[in-house]
Formats: sequence, structure tokens, C-alpha cells
Amino acid sequence: MTLTTINLAALGDTINLSTEVTGTLPTGNGGTGSTATTFVNAASNVTGTLPVPNGGTGLASGTTDQLLKFTGSTTLASSAISTGKVLQVLQNDQQSPISTTTSGYAICTQAITPSLATSKILIHAYCTGQHTSSSGCGISITREIGGAGQASVCTFNSIGSRRGVFGGQAYSGSATDRTDLMGGAFLHSPSTTSAITYRMNTSIETGTFFINRTSDDTDNGHSIRTVSRIIVMEIGA
Repeated sequence: MTLTTINLAALGDTINLSTEVTGTLPTGNGGTGSTATTFVNAASNVTGTLPVPNGGTGLASGTTDQLLKFTGSTTLASSAISTGKVLQVLQNDQQSPISTTTSGYAICTQAITPSLATSKILIHAYCTGQHTSSSGCGISITREIGGAGQASVCTFNSIGSRRGVFGGQAYSGSATDRTDLMGGAFLHSPSTTSAITYRMNTSIETGTFFINRTSDDTDNGHSIRTVSRIIVMEIGA
């Protein structure tokens, strides 16, 4: 007869594996192969690298701003961030109709924190509106870095009394149901990793600037409503 099982309940006894079993469980059966209660400190007692197939990187060290990339099906290597690549894109819209006589009024803002000080920021800003006074209007783009106050991101050849704007509209006459698209793009080099807030502002000589709407804004099909938008993109330089 061959003994295949032991019914501990029938015997009225138990076996305490923590105190009544001696020896070692072989490694192949899930044991450690050791009777000592010494543990391996992986932080100080293990050197070298863990191979990629076992969950490691195959690397012992790297440098600041480097990334990991696969150089083969089972190998990883450190690599610098590629240049000329889009690293992040952020967008903010202003849908509400606006009517203002204030030059420097913030139409729309968008904050971004560059991941590298060498990055460039590509700004797209667009505004649709109307100005019915016999003067010019437009938009300007400013930036604020680390709460240090607003400053223009671009300059214009505004000789004499001419108004330099990022995008603008001359006197639009008496038409009260017409809007114009104002805006453009600009590549900014902030040279920082601090948070930057870009702002699209009104630039008004005199009169009222109507944004995202016509000046009459009557309830009919030819009175349109639009959206103002600012998009900022971090480009690895």
C-alpha cells in the first residue's frame, strides 16, 4: 500500500511549518536554499544592472534630460530629447461675446511650463470681431514669466502714430453685421523652465471693440457668433 495523503484533522494534530519543520526548501521548489535569516539589501549590496528581459534597463546611469528608448527588441539605451519636435500643445478658447473700450483687455490666456530652457514656444492667436469707430483696433500678445508682469513678445515697425498690432483691423465703416479675422503666429524664445502665461489682448485707439460678435448682434442669420483662440506649442530647439 502506498501512502498518498495524511488527514491531519483525523489525527487531531497540526504541523507548524514555522517551528516544526527544519532544513531548507530547495531553490527549485520556491525556497532560498539557505537556513540563515540574512536578507539582501538591494540598495547597497547589489551592483551591475538588471537585464531588460528581467525588467531592467540594461543601464547603470544616465544624464539630466535624457530619455530611455529601445535600440532593439530587448535593449534600451539613454538618449537626448530630439530637437525640432513638438513636446506639448495647449489651447484655450473664449466663446463669450465681448464688448469693450479698454485697450489691453485680456481676451484669452494660456499658461505653459517649458520642459527645457532651450525650447521655443510657437504661439497661434486668433480673434474675430468688429470695430465701428473711425479708428483702428487689433490684438497684441504679451507674456508673463514667473509672475514678473506682462511684456510684449514681438515688436512692430510702428513709425510715428501708427499702431503696431499682432493682427488688426482698420476702420470698418458703417457695416454693423461684418466681422474680420485678426491674428497670426509667432515663435518665442523664453529661455526658461518657469511657468509662462501668454495673453491675447485688445489694442484700441478709440471706440468699442466687439469680439466674437457683430456690433449690432441682432437675432438673425447674418449676425454671427465666433470663437477667439490661443494655442501654445513647445518645440524642442
